[in-house]
Amino acid sequence: MRLLGICVSLAGTGAIWLQWESLQPADFKTSIYRTKADTVVCGTPFQIRKAVVAMAEDDGARLRSLACSRPGVGKRVRVVSMPVTKYGPWEIQLIAEQDLAAPMWGYADQFEADEE
Repeated sequence: MRLLGICVSLAGTGAIWLQWESLQPADFKTSIYRTKADTVVCGTPFQIRKAVVAMAEDDGARLRSLACSRPGVGKRVRVVSMPVTKYGPWEIQLIAEQDLAAPMWGYADQFEADEE
């Protein structure tokens, strides 16, 4: 019975935290952003953390094996979707001269608003 009470209180705390995060003022006024230095984007959101470690170790082969890449600084991206919490991964598309690339994933702190 005590374990049930602990689980209920943890679930309640988690729900309150998620609600508080969603009520924070959003900085997201546009869907166009630019990549920052050392940005890593991946084909799935599950590989990003491993790719960040591989990038820190300068392991390009590991990045490619994870289906990830380093697009470089200042590349324009279009945000497809963002999570409720502000730190989760974003689904983005890199904007090329001709068209949009396939959807990729990257952490929110790796992008900055495009001022143009």
